[in-house]
Amino acid sequence: MEQKELEELIESVARKTGLELKLEALYDWVVFSKNRHSFLCSPQRYYGRVVTGELKVKGLECVKRSAPNLIGTTQREALEVLKRARTPCEFFMALKEAKSVFDKTRELIESEGLEPWLFAFCVKGAKEHFGRSVDACVWVIKGEEGFYPAQHGYHKIDKKHYLTLLEGAWEQIEPCF
Repeated sequence: MEQKELEELIESVARKTGLELKLEALYDWVVFSKNRHSFLCSPQRYYGRVVTGELKVKGLECVKRSAPNLIGTTQREALEVLKRARTPCEFFMALKEAKSVFDKTRELIESEGLEPWLFAFCVKGAKEHFGRSVDACVWVIKGEEGFYPAQHGYHKIDKKHYLTLLEGAWEQIEPCF
């Protein structure tokens, strides 16, 4: 659909419904992510390649401060692979390469010796150990004992937890059908 046709559609919708819409960007393609609570896609979580070549991302793990560094970085790398695709056909061909980014991270998590900072994330409004609320605090997960403040030093991580987060980050990228 051309920009003029879109503008005419927006005008028509506004006349018939009273809803004022605006055209924010033209995309080569857009993917709406799966909703965790139903089989539908979520309009609040999407990514798409704007015709200018940039990638627009909303609601995915890689744009959340609460995402562990490793998960956010992996998702950003996979999106960079997909961003090179200019057409929907190229996009679907690039999905396999994007999935391989996640597969490599899965292997890293399952291996030993990763840097602790890769598993850190921010929690807005977290309580510091002195009891006052702070804007953000870095935490790391430790086994079944839950979260502990990163300033207490690195102990170990719950690999199963991070593998679950990784799978969820892939599900946000994988198209709904």
